[in-house]
Amino acid sequence: MKTIVTKIIATTVLAAASLSAFAQTASPSEAARDAANMHSLNQYPVVPFHSTKSRADVRAELIAAERAGTIANGNNYPILQQAESHKTRAQVRQELVDAEREGTIANGDNYPIIKQAASHKTRAEVKAELVAARNNAGADSLYNGY
Repeated sequence: MKTIVTKIIATTVLAAASLSAFAQTASPSEAARDAANMHSLNQYPVVPFHSTKSRADVRAELIAAERAGTIANGNNYPILQQAESHKTRAQVRQELVDAEREGTIANGDNYPIIKQAASHKTRAEVKAELVAARNNAGADSLYNGY
């Protein structure tokens, strides 16, 4: 029974000590609070910001941006500026048709065809390289064939 009481008292003392660690002291001014935060390194410092614009100027800019569509307004997404193109619609459509015919672009469920790189070696040369690589494969080889 005595050990249970001792554990309860120890837990209470530890809880009280840990709660005091989280307590914040009242600061007489914002400057004193910021200095205390910088000293204790427990919070981000307050970075002073002084605007050169009035509230009316900022509101006028906001309203102008909303009207121009360059800022989100409720559920309306901002209007994106269209990229400048130097091709006609017919040229772009022809490029698409050519790419689909060549198989270099996905078309429905058909994946693009990846063209094989041209090889300048004969089959015998490739086989000879394979034999040489197997014979020279050491501990530093990435693949030993098993």
